[in-house]
Amino acid sequence: MQAIKKFSIGNLAIYAIKHGVLRTNTYIIFSKDPKKALMIDPGESSNVIVDFLKNRDLNSIWVIGTHGHFDHVCGVDEIKSAYNAKFFMSSEDLFLKEHNKKVLKRFNLNEKDCPLDPDIDLKDLEKIEFDDQEIEVLKTPGHTPGSILLYLREVDLAFSGDTIFAGSIGRTDFFGGNEEEMKKSIKLILERVNADALVLPGHGIEFRLAKYIDFFNSIIQS
Repeated sequence: MQAIKKFSIGNLAIYAIKHGVLRTNTYIIFSKDPKKALMIDPGESSNVIVDFLKNRDLNSIWVIGTHGHFDHVCGVDEIKSAYNAKFFMSSEDLFLKEHNKKVLKRFNLNEKDCPLDPDIDLKDLEKIEFDDQEIEVLKTPGHTPGSILLYLREVDLAFSGDTIFAGSIGRTDFFGGNEEEMKKSIKLILERVNADALVLPGHGIEFRLAKYIDFFNSIIQS
C-alpha cells in the first residue's frame, strides 16, 4: 500500500510516495523538462514507483540515495532496468551490502538483491545540476557514514534522508552509526540550511526547519 502527496514549489512538481515495509518516502521531482525526473530514495522495492511513472514519457531519470540502508535504495535496480537511470550515492555506505542482505531476510524479503553500486559517487561531490536546479550535497554522517542532505537553496527545500525528522533524529545505534558524527551533522545543517526551509525527510511528515531548531540545538548540546 502506498500514499501519494504532491508539492508544488517554485517551478518544481514533487511527488512524495510513502511505501515499503518501513513506510519510506520516495520523492520524484519534475522540473522544466517533463521528460526528466530526479528521484530520491527509491525504497527497498520500486514496483510501485515504476507503476506510478509508466504513463510518463521519460527519457532521463537520476536516482539519488540519501544513504545505503535497504529501505531507501534496494529498489534502484528496478528503476535502472526500466529507465536506464543513473544512480548517485556515497561510496562511504558500500559496506552496508552484506548487512542489507541480512536485514532483507529478517523482513522476509530475501529474494531481493541490493547491489548498492553507484554510477556517480557522492563522497566528494558538493553539487548536482539537475535541469535548472543547483542541488547542494551536504555530508551528514551519523545515521550512516555516507548519509547526505540535499538542499535546493533557490527554493529553500531540503531532503534530509534519515538524518533529521519532524521532532526527532536518525538512529545512531544501527550498524555504522555514530552519535558524535550525528551531532556534528545537525550543527552543519543548522549552519547551512535556512531556517525557513521546508524539509522532506526519509520517513514521516514534512516540516519547516525553524519549528524544531530548539530541539536540534538541544541534541547538539547533549
